[in-house]
Amino acid sequence: MALLVGGRIMSSMRIENQPKHIEAALQKLSTTHGLVVKQCLFCLEHTGIYSNHLVGVLEQQQLAIWLEHPLQIKYSLGMQRGKNDKIDAQRIAQYAYKNRQSVRLWKPTRKLITQLQHLTRLRDRLLSANNSLKVALAEGKPFSDKDTHQLLTKHCRGSLAALKKDLQAVEKQIQQLIDSDEHLSQLFSQLTSVPGIGPVTASELIISTNEFKDFDSPKKLACYAGVAPFEHSSGKSIRGRSRVSHQANKRLKTLLQ
Repeated sequence: MALLVGGRIMSSMRIENQPKHIEAALQKLSTTHGLVVKQCLFCLEHTGIYSNHLVGVLEQQQLAIWLEHPLQIKYSLGMQRGKNDKIDAQRIAQYAYKNRQSVRLWKPTRKLITQLQHLTRLRDRLLSANNSLKVALAEGKPFSDKDTHQLLTKHCRGSLAALKKDLQAVEKQIQQLIDSDEHLSQLFSQLTSVPGIGPVTASELIISTNEFKDFDSPKKLACYAGVAPFEHSSGKSIRGRSRVSHQANKRLKTLLQ
């Protein structure tokens, strides 16, 4: 963690990624530096589940949170040399100060959406495990004798059956979760009414956009999903065709293509 006041780094500290250590660090800001944490802005990189403890503690104390994409911070600060936790923390603090006029405060997701996200990720892992076993058996069949292939199939049968059962149970739970909430159910119905948008894509759109609360225009969402084309030209020498950016939510991009 880096503390920046008036554009100047005042101190840095290393904190274990556990709630009790994070709470102690916040207390230290008050006692050592005389800060009122309620008046501070806490900017951090979005690192998936690894951000959960910090965000959870900050949210519990009703503090201002700015959760930013790591690449946004990296490219905004120009050419950088060196990298470690201390330097990274200072760069994040400098980014927040530099862009303080355009701060975007983090909006918490509903517990329902968090559960939906965890269930869809579990569904993906089960599907991946199921496909992995099936593909291995199918690819190995032409290169194995009949008895060996039957032996392998026999020992995979129980796992495949269990995976199929778990997959069906998770998909049922996902649908029950959606049906249990009027707003979520309505949003899901609207999305799946669009040609080409199925249950999996609809769920991912709801999760990735926080029920469309995090985007205020279709263009921004298209950019985020990596499906909006950008011009590729420079003067008279480069006249490339428009193309989409690789800096996107790859999961959403795959589903929408």
